[in-house]
Amino acid sequence: MASVGSSTSSSTLQISGLVSGMDTAALVDSLIAVEKQQQTLLATKQSTASGVSGALKSLNTKTASLKDAADAAAKATSWQRTSATSSATSVTAVTSFAAPSTVSFTVDRLASAQSSLTQLPAASAMSTPPRFTVTNTLTGVPTTVTATSGSLADVLSALGGTSAGLHASAINLGTNAAPSYSLQLTSATAGAAGAFTVSYEGADGEPVAMALTQVGAAADAQITLFPGTTAAKPVTSATNTFSGLMSGVDVTVSKVETTPVTLAVGSDDKARTKLATDLVSNLNLVLGEITAQTASKTSTASDGGSLVKGGVLTSSSAVRALKQAMLGTASTTTAGGSVAQLGLSLEKDGTFKLDEAAFASALAKDPKKVEAVLAGFAKAVAGVADSASNASTGTLSLEVKAQESLVRDLGERVSAWDDRLALRRSALEKQYAALEVSLSKLQSQSTWLAGQLSSLSSNGN
Repeated sequence: MASVGSSTSSSTLQISGLVSGMDTAALVDSLIAVEKQQQTLLATKQSTASGVSGALKSLNTKTASLKDAADAAAKATSWQRTSATSSATSVTAVTSFAAPSTVSFTVDRLASAQSSLTQLPAASAMSTPPRFTVTNTLTGVPTTVTATSGSLADVLSALGGTSAGLHASAINLGTNAAPSYSLQLTSATAGAAGAFTVSYEGADGEPVAMALTQVGAAADAQITLFPGTTAAKPVTSATNTFSGLMSGVDVTVSKVETTPVTLAVGSDDKARTKLATDLVSNLNLVLGEITAQTASKTSTASDGGSLVKGGVLTSSSAVRALKQAMLGTASTTTAGGSVAQLGLSLEKDGTFKLDEAAFASALAKDPKKVEAVLAGFAKAVAGVADSASNASTGTLSLEVKAQESLVRDLGERVSAWDDRLALRRSALEKQYAALEVSLSKLQSQSTWLAGQLSSLSSNGN
């Protein structure tokens, strides 16, 4: 039996109660379960802290987004955005901070790239390997490319490569039964700057010009400003977009327009309204998150009574302070005006509402005052949001860090309990195994003594 006392944990379980009759394995499990209650409490605390941390992070992210929207509404440049309207759908414009102005013009032609047809020379007429030179007509700069062979496919590959600056394809000008292919070469560059000529190196090494039949001419797009006046002036562009036609305005044409087109640049009221709607939307996201995470929930207790439980963030002072500060911004006044005059109000349910019709009316009446009032309100909101979400000093950010630290600490303590319980289990199993061994020895001794007494009794008789 001596070997039993030195056996491993798995071996002791196999002799559970062998001598004592006790289920020592179950007894050990019960003792470990009692001691594990402390670990369970720590795990519950960690789960709760993790939930609080997640809720704080979500609110902090929304608050940081609110600050971005508020900063945008507070910037003077945000209110300087302009938009362009055109009298022709074929003319569009992109603008951002251009000064309000108006211009008229006709669209004389669109930009086009040179496209030409030519015949592939016989392989015997070309050098080996065939070499072609594409020369830009405007600059006179030549580019030489070499084909692997004189076959149609290899020549197309060489002339259609990126270095030649062309798109090359084969066009069947014959019939299906008797195909006759010509090369169609199109400049990859639109406008007059893409005009080209092509030559090949003959078998004698001399350049031979390839006859090009024009399919499309290289031409810049052209408009005429102030048509019908003594100030009329043609303006060209290599593409159909006239960059900087007006200061801060890029104009794109897509159709010839002989009737003068009027392009007007003015304040972008849609962009201004969006500043307000984005701000209100983000405000309500933050307030809605706070309401959801602090709302109490009522459930039925085991005795049939009502059990009220606070929300995940109910106990957070930083969250309560943030909500109060957010609601307090509704009373902001700037330039002698309040947000209520812009159609922005604080509702009974604790959310902000923007009456876009009232905002548009105020904007049309006095855009400068609308800008000043809303920018002032936005600045106040941005200050509140920053005090909560600032990565270094924000109250929410600091609370998030504290909760994350708590979660880590509790996690380490839970893990430490795993090791502690494992050691405790091992000690208990060894203790009960030793008990069984001791009982076994006592039983053996008792049997031996009983035998001796029996022997003495027999001898006495």
